[in-house]
Amino acid sequence: MNIVEAFARTAKIFAEKEVSQGKAPQVLLAKVQELGFFDKDYGIWSLKNLGETALASYALLKELAKEDASFALMVHSVAINNQLGTYVALERLAVHLNGKNDVINLPAGEVLTDFTAFELVPRMGLKRCRLIRIEGGKTKEKIERSKALLFTKIHIAGICAVALGSAEKALSIAKRYSEERYQGGKVIKEHHAVKILIGEALKNIRISSMALERALENLRETPMTDLLSLWEHVRPACANTVSNCMQVLGGYGYMEDFGIEERLRDALTLRGLPPTGKRLLILLEEEVYG
Repeated sequence: MNIVEAFARTAKIFAEKEVSQGKAPQVLLAKVQELGFFDKDYGIWSLKNLGETALASYALLKELAKEDASFALMVHSVAINNQLGTYVALERLAVHLNGKNDVINLPAGEVLTDFTAFELVPRMGLKRCRLIRIEGGKTKEKIERSKALLFTKIHIAGICAVALGSAEKALSIAKRYSEERYQGGKVIKEHHAVKILIGEALKNIRISSMALERALENLRETPMTDLLSLWEHVRPACANTVSNCMQVLGGYGYMEDFGIEERLRDALTLRGLPPTGKRLLILLEEEVYG
């Protein structure tokens, strides 16, 4: 069993036995620590052997997100914080932030201090984790640009992995429902409209997964333009996938019992995370022209 399989298998068991029970995030994070996933040398997003650990981290985050995208996002953020030794924000948006600490703001690499932190509430999705917006502050110092860009890539890849994991679980729920639900004298998976919805959802997931896995194989060398292009493709594709799955369930999709409505709210919230719009174009221009 290689490291990718080991991470994925352990995360799957942990997610099904622990995360699915709705335990407090702090309790779950402590157990992730006990499992060794936050180890700086061999844990999530370890730089010691990034080629293997990047794919392993991707697989782990997907498995966690299948049960709870909020918790998977917290794990991703804490892992990056451990690697850099301080809290990290992407375009001044942080997850699970202790406001008393300095924060590295990516992709600029600014170490900010004396800032004001506001939790983004109320919001539609990712309700179990704390999304913190940083305002003001002073630039204490800057980390190396190459290091800042690498961790920006890692941050983006991890959020895409969370979106994919949640979408994969939504597709699993929709497929199972379509095999059990009868309408018009046959199971609904045989209806043309359902085939289109499921087929498009499957296409979105497969294309996004293949592209992201290819980028993670050699993340250090993967151009930022590739990661930002994935950033703009994967999150909307996952949101569309979950939307399709909700349509397969019809009115039941809006009920908490099936879990699709929560996954749609999470997918739409993930789709709106920065960088977006003009800032994204600026980052692309900087990558192209140096």
